This record gives sequence, C-alpha cells and structure tokens, in this order.
Amino acid sequence: MSTTQIDPRVHRVQETPVAHLFRRRLRCPDILTFFHVETGEWILARWMHRPTHLVEEIEDLGGRFERLTPELVQRIVSCWGPVDWQAKRRLLLAKHRDRERRNMDEALKRRDEYAWLKKRTKDIVPVPYAIQVPVPVR
Repeated sequence: MSTTQIDPRVHRVQETPVAHLFRRRLRCPDILTFFHVETGEWILARWMHRPTHLVEEIEDLGGRFERLTPELVQRIVSCWGPVDWQAKRRLLLAKHRDRERRNMDEALKRRDEYAWLKKRTKDIVPVPYAIQVPVPVR
C-alpha cells in the first residue's frame, strides 16, 4: 500500500468490472483500476487527491487479474470497508442498555436476598444481616 502519482506515460487508468465491483462493495466512488505499463500489472487503487492525480494502491491484481479470487475480494472488503456510523452507534447503545439491564437485575436480586434474609432471621439477635440495603438505581 503506497501512494502513487499517476503518470499518463506509465499508468493507464481504465474503467473495469473489477473497479465497478469494488466501488459497489465498498460504497466508495473513489476506487479505480489502472494498468502499469512497465510492470504489466493491473492495480486496484483509491483516489487520494484527484487534481494532483495522487492515488493510494490497495492491491496488485496481476497481468490478467489472475490474483483476483473470492478470498481476496472478501479480505479487501473486510479491511477497506466503510464504517457505518449509524450501525456502530446502534451496537454501542445496545451494549450499554444490556449492561444497565444486567446491573439492574443484579441489584434487584441482592435486594430480594436481603429481604429474604431479614424475614428469615427477624427473631435472632444480634442481626446477622449487617449489610447495607441494595437500592436499584433508575
């Protein structure tokens, strides 16, 4: 993964089905493929700065896209995939609600145990349940 300055004498930027596939899978309009004339290989890249023709290479695909396999596609999509901030927020909020629910359940359980112990030992002196009454926080 390196940055490359597109030189029209050496790099031939072309629209390919591979570029279209990755644009769709990554939901990124800046994906492109170019052919490197000196090495004879296709390269998958992402525009960093279009006016200066600066790209960041993602992967070498080979002379005839022979390195493009379903495993490579899955690896690139999982590594370079866009962040869905709304889904991430929903996940974090769900985890927070679950943690709060578990804390509330534990507090209610401790309160019930305290009530049971107090009822069970109401005639015994000294009081064996010298613990603070747990109060659920709402």
